[in-house]
Amino acid sequence: MNAPPASVSCTGGIRVGVWYQSFSGGPKWARISIRSAAGKTVWRRSVSATSRWRYWRFGGTCGRRYSVIYDTHAGRTRFHVRIRPR
Repeated sequence: MNAPPASVSCTGGIRVGVWYQSFSGGPKWARISIRSAAGKTVWRRSVSATSRWRYWRFGGTCGRRYSVIYDTHAGRTRFHVRIRPR
């Protein structure tokens, strides 16, 4: 999974991504969701990782905070991201 930085610019948005290490075996699925500071899910994808990185971008609102959540067979990982105002 791609760990987004803690702070991103308004023009770039939040970039999330997955990659599968083919020699390790195991499931390739992942669920990626982005939640607002209030806990509302504002973006969601169920994805299948490949041996190459795959990326998606969420624009979001300037000045807001979001939680990026990756759910995989190994469990849940959460990152907090702030979209900086210009």
